[in-house]
Amino acid sequence: MRSLLPLLVLLSGCAVVESAGEITFGAQSIEAVSQEVLWPDPDALSGLDAEETADLDGFPDSLADGTLAHLAGALGATGECRKGIEITDLQSAAVLGGEVALAVCGDDDRCSDVCDADFRGMVIEVRVQLWLANEDQLADLKERLADVSPDAIVQVRLQFLELWMFQDGPDGERENITDRFQDFSLTIGDGIHDEVPLVLERHLPLISDATPQRFDVDERSEFTANFKRSIIAGQTLLVTLTQRMKVARPDLYDLRLKGAGTRIKMQPELVINVIDVAASSF
Repeated sequence: MRSLLPLLVLLSGCAVVESAGEITFGAQSIEAVSQEVLWPDPDALSGLDAEETADLDGFPDSLADGTLAHLAGALGATGECRKGIEITDLQSAAVLGGEVALAVCGDDDRCSDVCDADFRGMVIEVRVQLWLANEDQLADLKERLADVSPDAIVQVRLQFLELWMFQDGPDGERENITDRFQDFSLTIGDGIHDEVPLVLERHLPLISDATPQRFDVDERSEFTANFKRSIIAGQTLLVTLTQRMKVARPDLYDLRLKGAGTRIKMQPELVINVIDVAASSF
């Protein structure tokens, strides 16, 4: 069997040796992804102009000065229960694009496909497409992992350093409003295979720069198998992160539209079993 020492030297140039048999490729070789997704222009979301909102009782001159409750009312006034709008403010080169979609859950069944029967409020989905590694990083990984089979990648995981919702507070300072959202979930997918769940509502209070949290991507999923094959082949890795959450009707009145959105910062990581690499390299 091939000696482990040359393999450790070859692989560990841009990785962290965690134990005698495992090496992690993370921050040393794959750039972290950081992106803020601001709620889109409220007036564009509603489809109403200033003249139309002026005829609605209790509405501000512009929804930019309003709340999610105003937006829900505006959608109702247009005869709609849902709206989606493209994300255009891309702060990271790794982010290709995405969409924010809103659905109002009320007393009819127009949005029954996304609304639970007994829920009153708003369902929000934030979908972002991004590259998990750039071409230079993939080329370097392909060279270093030339002797690695997909099975030797024993873990694909994402380390989250930030994942929270915010809005501008009365004093201009950014306000953390994560606790106003219910049933939060974050999944990862590739548009081909089933989405893989990663983060749930109970995990959100634990995630911070000081206390980053690692989440394993389900080893049994087709998404993970395809992800491993792509890494070994040096192929581009375009994935979709989808955040889903709910806001109960009473909280809609406290959540403003201007200066609000979500923030995410995450570090992709690969764990390689060097013993498996050696075993496949007689």
